[in-house]
Amino acid sequence: MVASGRNGSQGAAAAVCSRHISGSFSSPSFSQESQGQEPARWSNLLKGGYEVNPAKLPFVIKLNSSALHELTLNDVKEAFSYVYDKNIEECLDAAQVQKLFENVNLNALPPLAEVYEKIVNESGDGGIDAYAVYRHLTHRSMLRVSSSVVARHMDVSGEGTVSVNTHRPGFAAPSFQGIPRHKFIERTSWRINRDDAFLTLPFSLSFILVFIVVVFTHLQIHARQQMERGLEGWMKGYGNDYPGPYLFEHVADRSQMWDWLVSSGASAVLGKCENTTTGTVCQVGPRNEFVGNLRIFQETDSVETSMWLLSSDEAKAHLTSNPGDILGAAVVKLGQLRNSGWLQRDSDTMGLAFTTYNRKTRMFAVTRAMATYDKFGFVVPSSVSRAIFVDPYHFQGNDPLVIYLLDGIYVLLVLYPIITELREF
Repeated sequence: MVASGRNGSQGAAAAVCSRHISGSFSSPSFSQESQGQEPARWSNLLKGGYEVNPAKLPFVIKLNSSALHELTLNDVKEAFSYVYDKNIEECLDAAQVQKLFENVNLNALPPLAEVYEKIVNESGDGGIDAYAVYRHLTHRSMLRVSSSVVARHMDVSGEGTVSVNTHRPGFAAPSFQGIPRHKFIERTSWRINRDDAFLTLPFSLSFILVFIVVVFTHLQIHARQQMERGLEGWMKGYGNDYPGPYLFEHVADRSQMWDWLVSSGASAVLGKCENTTTGTVCQVGPRNEFVGNLRIFQETDSVETSMWLLSSDEAKAHLTSNPGDILGAAVVKLGQLRNSGWLQRDSDTMGLAFTTYNRKTRMFAVTRAMATYDKFGFVVPSSVSRAIFVDPYHFQGNDPLVIYLLDGIYVLLVLYPIITELREF
C-alpha cells in the first residue's frame, strides 16, 4: 500500500487531470459512478482497511489473461483505489501508474507494453484518470488483438469455464485464467459467422455469375426473340397484293377474318412453294420453311376447336387433280368450312396456326395469327410466335466447346458444396 502524502505538485497534477474528467475524456457512466454510487467490493475492502493482494485485482487478472474485452471501467477504478488507498477519483502520476501496472505482465499481449508507455507518458502531463486508462486499454485495435490471441489458444475444460492459455514463444508465460462458457460460445459464434460470410462470398459470387451465363447461353433469349419478331412481323404485314387485306388493318368482324384467311392468311404460309428433290418446300418469310400442316382454330368460352386443312378429304382430292397446288388445297378447305357454318356465332377467337423451321439458327417456331372478339364487340388482331432450339450446343455464333466448358464449371460449383458437406459426416 502507498501512504500517499500529497504535496503541491500532486495537487497541481490532480487539478490538470480534473479538466480531463470534465472534458473530452468524461462520460455519463463515469460521472454517475463518481457521484455517490456504491463503490465496488474491492473498494469496500480497501476502505475497511483489509490487505488486498494486488495480483488478485480484476484489473490485473484480465490484463494478464488478455481478456481485454471483459475489462470494465469499474475494474480500472478498483485498481486506482488500490494505488490511492481509498479515493478512486484521483489521478495518477507516472510513478503511480508504474505501481498500477507492477503486477501486470506486459508481455501477455504484444501491444500492451506500447499502450503502457502511452499511459505513462500521458500521466506525466498533469496526471491521468481512470477513464483515460480504460480508453487506452479498450481501444478497438487492442480488442482485436486480444480476441485473436484468445481464439487461437482456447481449450474447452469442464462444464462452466473455458481455459485460456495466452503463452506465446518469446514472451513470458502469463497466469492461467478461466472465462465463462457462455462468453466463449458467444465470441466463437460471432467469429465463425463473420469468417464464413467473408470466406463464402467469392464462391457465392462465382456460382451466381456462372449460373447466369449458362442460362443466357442455353436459352438464347435474344436469338429466339428475334426469330419470333420476324414471323410475327411477317404475318402482320403480309397482304396478297398491295391493297391487302392485312390482318391488323382490315379485320373488323368474323366475315372479314374469313376474307383475310382465304386471301392473305393461307398465302402468307403457302404462297411460295416449290418442288425439290427432297419434296415440296414452302418458304415463310425470308428465312423460315413451313413444316407439317396448317391448322384453323376457334375458341368459345376457353374451349378450342380446330381443323387440319391439308389432311382433309377436300384438300386431298384437290391435290390429286392438281399436284403441287398446296395453297389451292388449303383455300378449298377454308371455303368449305366457311360455307358449312363451322365458325360459331359466339366464338371468342378465330385464327390460323402453323409450324416453321429455320435452318441457319436451327430453331423451330409455332406461330398463331388470330383475331379476338371481346364481349363488347371490340376486335383485337394479333400475331404470336414461340421459338425453340433444336440443339442447345450448336447454334450460330457460339462455339460448342465454350458451352461445354461453362456447363462443366457449373457442375463443379454444384458438386463442391455437396462433397464438402458429405465429408463432414
